[in-house]
Amino acid sequence: MDTFTLRLRPLGVIDLIEQAIRLYGRQFLTFSGIVAAAQVPALLLTTLYQVIVMGPMQQELFDPRLMRDTDALMNWYGVYCGATLGMLVLSFGVVVPLGVVMNGACAHAVSESYAGRNPGAVGAYAHMFSRGRWLKAIAVGLLLTLVATVLSLIPCVGWAAAIYLGMRIGLYVQVVSLEDLGPMDALRRIWNLVDGHLLRLLGLTLLVMGIIVGVSVGCGMVASMTLQPSALSGRTSFAVVTLAQSVISGVIQVVALPVYGIALTMFYFDLRVRKEGFGQPAA
Repeated sequence: MDTFTLRLRPLGVIDLIEQAIRLYGRQFLTFSGIVAAAQVPALLLTTLYQVIVMGPMQQELFDPRLMRDTDALMNWYGVYCGATLGMLVLSFGVVVPLGVVMNGACAHAVSESYAGRNPGAVGAYAHMFSRGRWLKAIAVGLLLTLVATVLSLIPCVGWAAAIYLGMRIGLYVQVVSLEDLGPMDALRRIWNLVDGHLLRLLGLTLLVMGIIVGVSVGCGMVASMTLQPSALSGRTSFAVVTLAQSVISGVIQVVALPVYGIALTMFYFDLRVRKEGFGQPAA
């Protein structure tokens, strides 16, 4: 396998992104395989739910008879709220756990790259499924997602608190995967490690996610402008539109998300180099 040896040294935000892109290019099959193994099943399940449940309901909303019948509209709204709750359950039960394990596998692959090795996607997942790492990571991931979801319901203060929490302990997956710590120890470890570097982490996150979201939104707008008029005119069902948009979104995620996971893990190592002298020659 083609490997790309990384050197442990302090890096700026732009340098981290550049190194992440270079590593991704050299080990494309490994990192895209890691992301695809988690994102494709999640995408299939969420797409099926959208096509079977959400799509027909969205199409029903454009029925003129529904707009004229208040009782029918209220019934539709109640069912729609239930369907939305079902999507939330699907997210907490499948999407979040798969994403957490994926991030841990990605962190291991980056760690191996520093040693000049390429474990492959299978080896990266094997690492996460050994010693119960996946259970520890999922437990913290679900708790963090739940707290962030509740906080996001509170305007302004809650939003700020959710962002702060995500920045402060969001790298817990790297700690669980690479230092083999339990949930509480991992949270304490990353809380202290990130201290003093929140703005750098925020800048890295905004830059990388801005690129990913920009590409995703752009492709989504093109798909929407192409397909929505056909759906509104009745020539194409909303289920087909939903399916097409989900497929486009999934492809973008598989292609783009590895850069984010790689960059975050490199940031974790950057913190250890700066604060602990990790991997540096003894004076």
